[in-house]
Amino acid sequence: MSRPAGQMLALVALSPTAESVAREASRLSRSLGMRIRFLHVGEKTPASQSRLESMLTEALGGEPGEVVFRSGRIEEVVAEEARDCELVVLGALEQEGPLAPLIRSVARRVARTAPCSTLLLPSPRPSPEPFRRIVVALDPETPSHEMLRSVLDLARVEDVEVLHVVQEFELPALNLALEEGADLEQTEDERRVSVLVARHRLANLLESCDPGEIPARVESLAGREGLEAIQFSHENSADLLVVPAPQREQSSLLERLFPHGTDLTLQTLPCALLAWRPGRTP
Repeated sequence: MSRPAGQMLALVALSPTAESVAREASRLSRSLGMRIRFLHVGEKTPASQSRLESMLTEALGGEPGEVVFRSGRIEEVVAEEARDCELVVLGALEQEGPLAPLIRSVARRVARTAPCSTLLLPSPRPSPEPFRRIVVALDPETPSHEMLRSVLDLARVEDVEVLHVVQEFELPALNLALEEGADLEQTEDERRVSVLVARHRLANLLESCDPGEIPARVESLAGREGLEAIQFSHENSADLLVVPAPQREQSSLLERLFPHGTDLTLQTLPCALLAWRPGRTP
């Protein structure tokens, strides 16, 4: 890549998926030309150190390099250890439990509080391969040139088969019109025009970021923000979904009970998910 190599922080635990997470992180660090550091949050004992380093050596086929042990609350430790990093990588459950609105999983808490972009791996692969089918869902209100350019850089490194550039938007006025008995055909025409206008703007944004030879497609998704990106990723067999990282500030109880946008997407991961933060992502 054109800019200087950065650092990657990979969280590993003594768990069944730890080897696959380590392999995924190691592959990506080589592709991006990043220096990788492994972090285990837990008490450092001779036994735990031996087990973790043996696991990493087995997973990577050689010495793992720098391995850091830290105790404390995981998201707080990551926030400190990732201060000079560009990317945090860790495993994640595909779906949060029934108390998700009130108690976020470790991976989701890290995605919210990390100072840089975070890659969540719900199904880390024992034999990692590049991300070939990427979906990037831009912020509906403030689509970011910086975010799109970063994803285009990643797409070039991964030699993608297709990059879907999408933007979700809701049509509350049309929904209300339908509820009040508006003409169905006229309302559908208005929805179709809104979709076409949004798609045209998105195509102009993509062109301004100079995608070059990357096979990129644009699509505007009318529906509930956060859910449409999940559905679109499923329908297009995406192996990576990129979304704006959630706000770091703690949301209110009402926002937790009725999440939207990225918070809603994080509850059910359709594939690997990169929560992008400005200026800190590959």
